[in-house]
Amino acid sequence: PKPSAVGHPLLPASVETFSAQQLAEHARRIAGERPTAEGVNGVYWLKENQKWAAQCYYKAEQIHLGSYASLADAIERRLLAEKHLAEGKHPKPPEVGHPLLPAAI
Repeated sequence: PKPSAVGHPLLPASVETFSAQQLAEHARRIAGERPTAEGVNGVYWLKENQKWAAQCYYKAEQIHLGSYASLADAIERRLLAEKHLAEGKHPKPPEVGHPLLPAAI
């Protein structure tokens, strides 16, 4: 998927129409283009854990989406949360081991 021309430059135009696999591929492409999370909303480096973290806001509440060993996994989780929000769902990750989520390390 190509980034949208308007709005967040890293998100696909209609994130809710993309499958989890397409979002994962998009996340890998974004991570391959940049060595840091600069420009990726809701993804940042946790210095104390030496891991990437993903977060978002839902109804004015900060939601921690997980900590990940790879930047691509953190971006993927953030994109999945964006998809859930666009579909009107809560962005909190399902139970650990969900097949559509990257494994939190």
